[in-house]
Amino acid sequence: MKKGFTLTELLMVLTIVGMLAVLTVPILMNNFQNRLFATQIKNFSAGIEQFAQDQLITHKTHDLMDTDFGEPSKLLTDGHFSIVKICAADKAKKECWKTTATGNDKVTYKLLNGNNANPTLNNLTVILKNGIMFICSKSQTYSDFIVCRVDLNGNGKPNIVGRDFLGGVY
Repeated sequence: MKKGFTLTELLMVLTIVGMLAVLTVPILMNNFQNRLFATQIKNFSAGIEQFAQDQLITHKTHDLMDTDFGEPSKLLTDGHFSIVKICAADKAKKECWKTTATGNDKVTYKLLNGNNANPTLNNLTVILKNGIMFICSKSQTYSDFIVCRVDLNGNGKPNIVGRDFLGGVY
């Protein structure tokens, strides 16, 4: 007599393995996504820091206000970044950020607690080749500062402030 597993036994084992996969895959994907965002933040901030140092050296100054960082329209140019698309201030919300778009194109930003966020996005916006959306404007509070906002994965989800969207929300 030959010994082996019946079809029912094999199906039960496959069902158990499938249920374990269903439980573990979302956790693994979430961990992967968190690491990806952390790496993107590190790379982006390191790139900006290096760019700021280069600007100080190029302009022979110790103050970023005396560089292209002093004026967002000078900062967000193809000469400084690998830009795919530029959205003028009056069209940025609809064409780049898509917060005023309609239908399936509309993008909504949320806070970490799940409430809707209302980021100020009505300034010159650039989309970089790596998918990052970047916006800078003069600070309304401190005239010597610019305020920048970054979405690390463009319009891709989760669009959560503090997760893939970094910068001030007013």
